Amino acid sequence: MVLESLVAGLLNTYLGKYIEDLDTTNLGISLFGGDVELKDLQLRPEALYELELPLEVKAGYVEKLSVEIPWTSLYTSPVKASLEGVYVVAGPVTDRKYDAKKEKRLLDAVKRKKLQELDTPQNSPAQPDDEEEKRKEQTFTEKLTATILNNLQLTIKKIHIRYEDKVSNPSSPFALGVTLRSFSGQSVNSRWEPFQVDSRATQMFKLIKLEDLAVYWNTGCKKLVSDYLTMDLWKDLMEECLDTCRIMKQDLDFVVRPISAVTKIAFDKSQVVDLDKPRLWTDLAVQEIMVSLSRQQFKSIICLVESFKLMAVNRLYRKYHPNLQVKGNAKDWWHYAYNATVHEHIRPYSWDSIKAYRQKFKRYQVLYKEKLEESEDVAAISGVLEELESDLNLTSILVARQQAKLQFVKKEKEPPKKTKPSGGGGWFWGWFSESMEEEEVEERESDFLSKLTEEEKKKLYEGIGYSEDDVLPDKPKEYVENRFNFSLKSCCFKLRNHGMDLVNSKLEEVFAMFEQRPSAEAFRFSLSTENLIAEGVKQDDNSATIIVKPDIAYKAEAPHDKEQKQVHFADMKEDLIQYLREASVIRTWEPKDLGPDEKLFSAEVEMNPLYTTADSALRVAVQPVKILYDAVTVAETVHFFSMPDSSFEELKNAANRQLAKLAKVGRLSVQHAIEKHKTLNVNINLKAPYIIIPEGGSFSSDSRLLMADLGSLQINSDLQPDDVVLQGATMSELVQRLYDRFNIDISNIQLLFLKPGVDIEEARQEEDSPHHLLPKMGLQLSLYNSINPQYTAQPRHKMEALLPSLKLNISETNIFALLQFLNTFPSLADSVLSVDEVDSSDVPTSMPVMDYREVKTGLL
Repeated sequence: MVLESLVAGLLNTYLGKYIEDLDTTNLGISLFGGDVELKDLQLRPEALYELELPLEVKAGYVEKLSVEIPWTSLYTSPVKASLEGVYVVAGPVTDRKYDAKKEKRLLDAVKRKKLQELDTPQNSPAQPDDEEEKRKEQTFTEKLTATILNNLQLTIKKIHIRYEDKVSNPSSPFALGVTLRSFSGQSVNSRWEPFQVDSRATQMFKLIKLEDLAVYWNTGCKKLVSDYLTMDLWKDLMEECLDTCRIMKQDLDFVVRPISAVTKIAFDKSQVVDLDKPRLWTDLAVQEIMVSLSRQQFKSIICLVESFKLMAVNRLYRKYHPNLQVKGNAKDWWHYAYNATVHEHIRPYSWDSIKAYRQKFKRYQVLYKEKLEESEDVAAISGVLEELESDLNLTSILVARQQAKLQFVKKEKEPPKKTKPSGGGGWFWGWFSESMEEEEVEERESDFLSKLTEEEKKKLYEGIGYSEDDVLPDKPKEYVENRFNFSLKSCCFKLRNHGMDLVNSKLEEVFAMFEQRPSAEAFRFSLSTENLIAEGVKQDDNSATIIVKPDIAYKAEAPHDKEQKQVHFADMKEDLIQYLREASVIRTWEPKDLGPDEKLFSAEVEMNPLYTTADSALRVAVQPVKILYDAVTVAETVHFFSMPDSSFEELKNAANRQLAKLAKVGRLSVQHAIEKHKTLNVNINLKAPYIIIPEGGSFSSDSRLLMADLGSLQINSDLQPDDVVLQGATMSELVQRLYDRFNIDISNIQLLFLKPGVDIEEARQEEDSPHHLLPKMGLQLSLYNSINPQYTAQPRHKMEALLPSLKLNISETNIFALLQFLNTFPSLADSVLSVDEVDSSDVPTSMPVMDYREVKTGLL
């Protein structure tokens, strides 16, 4: 009954966080019977506390939750878990009157989450010192994990989580939400067909399907679901929306259109390692991802971010808020300012307050120590601790806990340590440390297996196919143990404003792969895409200008040539069936037999590579892209992301802070790599884009063109071997052997000014011509890094540069033509298309003081 009690405890703990008034007694009884079915559950207001945002659940409903556990045949029959009909309506905490109880529950939930993150040990559980014991534990963990994943059948249906806000922008309420039609994971055979669980099989196959995962953001909502929470109608509206994509007579405005995907997992449980295939293989296939963002949605997002910041600041003072307009209620607002200042910034630092706080701190420390000592009245002590945690801040709680742990350890001269049996719990049971008391001292940490009786332990070992004599064999360093594949047929991104497409870009055939070789502590990550194309604003003839397209042999298909439609799982059904039929048991990552010059972009990062002695390797290949400047598209895009000055400054400062952090981390990483002489094998072949700027900002056959070709960049490393000998070498040999060298070659940079009728490609291929303002030029750089920093006779770092030639073709004719070209170039403000609706963000809300003075003077 120990295993049943453990599962019941886990279920009670996790469900209790989200479900209101959970009947734990009946849940435990039902669970012991093997069949749990809960219906019509209500979610707690603080169910979304993990987001750490000033919001709450206004209404939350779970239609059905069921768990089937066949205790009599636990290791041979599937464990089924089903969640159906989860509907959540959330909103900001400021759209209602202050409620002390609700506010306390929300703040306590967030505090518990932060406390758990800070107080939970970050290190993995203690590992046995003996190498054989480590391998036994790893074997047990792998078999236990494989058995759980193989037996678990998970089904999730009809999820709709919606956030409604009429506080951030009262003149234009908005709603955003996440919808999911279904998610399922089931065991299959090698042909990826549904299959009954076979505990004796050495191969495990899992098929995971995701259907219609979407994100929407509706602006200007005239009616909200939260207006109907007092009736059951809101549940019907939320459920109906999953099928109709409409709610409150308004179509869903998708930011991420419904996504469907299929994931296949194969796992080899046998003791014999097959070096031809990985032990764990995962393949995630997505047909299409469509992301669309309108100007109204962008403004709403900025408004929500700023509103959350203000709500977070004001949350501390909400209890004193008068909930009245400022005009005509000056006295109440002065009382508000007085109470907020006195109660939050003055009285907490009075002697009486400090003394009372210190007493609570000491009491918490004493009680926490008693809890560690496992006194008889643990439940009562835990209740008092929770009350004290509401009054203490996080720092005080953490300090009190650490002091209590130190006192507890000192009290016992020899803290009892429970011996872990061979094949101990390992890292897997660390996942459930949240349900156990993470604050227990490491010396008193309870172990899952130690709670089982010998009979239960024997059944567990037999069920997962584990023997204490089983040890995973050693694997060669070139063996790829884990492989994860990702494939995406196409990815579209749109910017819209008032129903007009501003930018429509599309990536095709995106592939990613991640491989692990644990025996060599190595990994490899690769990413590639075959095509990129982008269209700008439509012209007068209703045709879109292609502003970005690859300059490669194969023809790219424009986004408007394909029918843009919503992708549902039903539309993918035939493709998926064919995909699953043709899939082999273990399919290596070979999406297409493409040469390196046929992929638009490919990159690979590898740690501890096999083909070189370097510590890491980086390979990048990029094909050239043609970029056509379109003034209307650029102006509309700049206008799209325009914000009020205050918002822009805040965003810029936040971005600068993040960039400064990244720069610091990058600088320290490079410095550490140089000091430790971490070697990097580099092979970069980057053919930069070339930019065409037409006269007047819009391309036509009779317009002059200014073309900037950024050429190509090649970076290669020349590393010294580990066994290089410096003694006895001549000076020239020493210079050659002492340094790792990085060769940088920049070539074919050119600038052309083309008259109408000149063939762009022919002019671009020439070295020098009358059309060139800057003929083709290049630059060679060599960077040297010493492999022996202690050798001071030669510099530690060196750089050599070579500029073969630099020529400018300048004449009076060219200068006059360029000036004329620039004079006809439109400004961004002149290029913005007129729209029927005035953008409120472009209308100044206040008049500058100087302008006001001028107007006033003129009127007088």
